[in-house]
Amino acid sequence: MGYINVYTGPMKCGKSQKIFNELKRQLIAGKDIKVFKPLLDNRAGDAVISTRAGNSITAINIQDISELENYEADSYFIDEFQFLKGDVHTIDKMATAGKKFYIAGLNLTSEKKIFGKMGDLMCIADNIEMMTSICEVCKCEEAVFTYFKGRKDTDIMVGDAEYIPVCRECYDKLMNSDFNKAKNNVVHKHDNSVPISLGKILVNDFKYQYHF
Repeated sequence: MGYINVYTGPMKCGKSQKIFNELKRQLIAGKDIKVFKPLLDNRAGDAVISTRAGNSITAINIQDISELENYEADSYFIDEFQFLKGDVHTIDKMATAGKKFYIAGLNLTSEKKIFGKMGDLMCIADNIEMMTSICEVCKCEEAVFTYFKGRKDTDIMVGDAEYIPVCRECYDKLMNSDFNKAKNNVVHKHDNSVPISLGKILVNDFKYQYHF
């Protein structure tokens, strides 16, 4: 019997690195592995998965979950699962047949909506690791949401530059219109000699102000 492992959480929480760590173990154990990524996500280049730690590996581009059935392996590794289309029962059926899955993906969009098929995937998973990141506003270790700093025409926009991990409190403040007015005034100030407090958020170093 196989199983389904899911690593999820906000941006920059180490989801892809989790896949790499397990991938090395599987290779040492002599397992036949296949690595996949959504065709939509080309941030690291075509047919490549990379981590923020500098690791990278060649991957197979797919668009639909059903395409996994075209490849034979002992273990299947999938990064950025939230961008895939299709029915997660394909993975459930393959796991029942003895296949092992290690899957990473964002659980929520920056609007706190379930991201793609991630909700369905977690419902059929054997193991789910909910990961946290460092809040790029207050620097606490409980960042569970992803915030988009720019303007969006659609819910889903692929990229890193405009997305940051934030904790619940900072997310709520960033989404508050009054706070947004205040922080727009802050980011134009280059004098960091006097800390500027916005509730619990201190902006006392200009190098951090781009996070807003």
